[in-house]
Amino acid sequence: MLEAQGIAVDAELLDGADVTDTILAYASEHEVDTIVMGATRQGLLSRALFGDVPETVGERFDGEVLLVRHYQPTRSLVRAWFQRWLGERRVPTVSK
Repeated sequence: MLEAQGIAVDAELLDGADVTDTILAYASEHEVDTIVMGATRQGLLSRALFGDVPETVGERFDGEVLLVRHYQPTRSLVRAWFQRWLGERRVPTVSK
């Protein structure tokens, strides 16, 4: 159990074949009232093929779901559109 700002927070590492079902089963078994999870940064194609875990959890969970993500300023509207629909492409960096 973690304690932050006077609020008790349980963090668990779960193992299961289906991410969404595993999260929802744990929440049901342990009477969880709020799930905090990272918002997806996947592109449209990835979400279509593999599903959107945060969205599915939000639709199927009876309690509150809080999605968090790191603030990242966008350089242009065109780049924002490409990132939203195609996903962010990471370029590996090489240090010397």
